[in-house]
Amino acid sequence: MYRAKQSGGGIRVWEHSLGDGPRGAIRSRTVNIPPAPYLADPARLATVDLQMSIPIGLASEWNAVVVGRDGQVLTVALPQPNPAAVDAISKATGFAVYPVFSNPADLEATRRRLSVPSGK
Repeated sequence: MYRAKQSGGGIRVWEHSLGDGPRGAIRSRTVNIPPAPYLADPARLATVDLQMSIPIGLASEWNAVVVGRDGQVLTVALPQPNPAAVDAISKATGFAVYPVFSNPADLEATRRRLSVPSGK
């Protein structure tokens, strides 16, 4: 999966300022999502420690499961291409987000299985 990132796949969100370029030109709000890998079994890569990388409410809102971390890049499985989810997760965590896609039912089951009850 991380070799795909090195070859230029995925979305890297490194900063969240409106300025872009030498004169602070405003970025376009429309974002084209490049093709991303499909992850058949998110439960195989997801761990409780990785899920602690993003707020529980945000993970629930976007049905997102963190399946990897490499330095300052989180690999996050999402049910469908969604630039708003990538941006929200990146802003909340301070990490760049590399999205992969997976079956929504598998993501929800994995997320619920790995969620830690608030009493622990």
